[in-house]
Amino acid sequence: MNQRLPASILLLVFMMMQMPFSAFAQSFRTVDSVLDPQTYGLGGEYREFSPLRTEKTVTFVKRSGEFVTVGALADVFTHDENGALVPIDESGRIIESGIVFDRLAQDASVVFSRVHPSYTFSKGGHSFTLTYRGDAVATLESPNTVSYRLARNVVLRFTVHGSSVTKSIFVTGPVDPADLRFSVTQDTDLTQRLIQDEIILSDESGIDVFRSDAPNLQDTEGRILDHLISFRPLGDGMYEYLYDPEGLPETYVIDPNTRFKDPRSVSGGWTNSSNIIGSDDVYATRTLASNLLAASLVPLFAFFIPDPDATISGMTVQVERKTDAVSPENVKDNSLTLTIDGNISDNRAAPLDWSTSDVTKEYGGPSDLWGLTGLTPAKMKAVTATFTAFCNSVNCC
Repeated sequence: MNQRLPASILLLVFMMMQMPFSAFAQSFRTVDSVLDPQTYGLGGEYREFSPLRTEKTVTFVKRSGEFVTVGALADVFTHDENGALVPIDESGRIIESGIVFDRLAQDASVVFSRVHPSYTFSKGGHSFTLTYRGDAVATLESPNTVSYRLARNVVLRFTVHGSSVTKSIFVTGPVDPADLRFSVTQDTDLTQRLIQDEIILSDESGIDVFRSDAPNLQDTEGRILDHLISFRPLGDGMYEYLYDPEGLPETYVIDPNTRFKDPRSVSGGWTNSSNIIGSDDVYATRTLASNLLAASLVPLFAFFIPDPDATISGMTVQVERKTDAVSPENVKDNSLTLTIDGNISDNRAAPLDWSTSDVTKEYGGPSDLWGLTGLTPAKMKAVTATFTAFCNSVNCC
């Protein structure tokens, strides 16, 4: 049984700030684009207060002076060409040389070639280029999806989300393996390794900067096929897929939703734990035997609240989750705690059954301090959320 925790874990901090509203606002230049409070579950009486933007938090204010700051692991804002914080935009722009995504989370950018099945990804001063062989014209299928026809029976699709690019290769008939060959090249400060079918790009200190998912096969309904597939290195950063098409359905998908991603410090023995950073149907998973706890997921949140005298009045955590257990009613929360300034909060786990479809569960509330006292903006710069689940039945797998 897999406990599936899609990447959306949000920590909402509600506060009252005692400061002159108009005087504070005058010290910042205006921002044209503001976010809709209803997107964050707030009413129309709120409006975004753009001077308090950080990469991972958005703040709303009511005329009464009440401020609500919403934060998440995934970025809300990125920097534009002038260094100003602007809402993340995952829509591609068509230019003469290709299709550009330059307002992504964590200041990442992606440029797709117009005439070759290739993109260059840049982030944090590093970059790499993924290229499939041959020529193909880029098509912007949707605001964040770019496709190329690699061969008569092969369509390659890239989807841009968060600060990564997912890849899926749709095969609808016989294909020459050579048509699926690709290369990965990186900047001179990175080195490339292939370990257990994951392509890893590391800096000179040996720290992994980008890491790909291992290849896999699925049918068109998203079911993983029990069919072996691996990478075969051809040298100089060139690879091909190694698999036997015999026995595969007429239409199948290679590498659905795989991507290069930057490793995150999220612990606990879950598979692909870095996937908790965004709600994108790409999951962190954990397989449990009967009556066993899932290892904890321990993400770290950081809230930068400009007013040192702000009062923290409550905290809300949202977890998007699902299970594929034989008896999903036996899968339940075990614990959910927050650790702030070395103090562990009360357990807010809910004794409710998990669902086989994505459900966002809310814990805490705008007036719930989780049993913690003495919270200050300075202490909110390091908030750890520890989450575990368990299955209390033999029907867990």
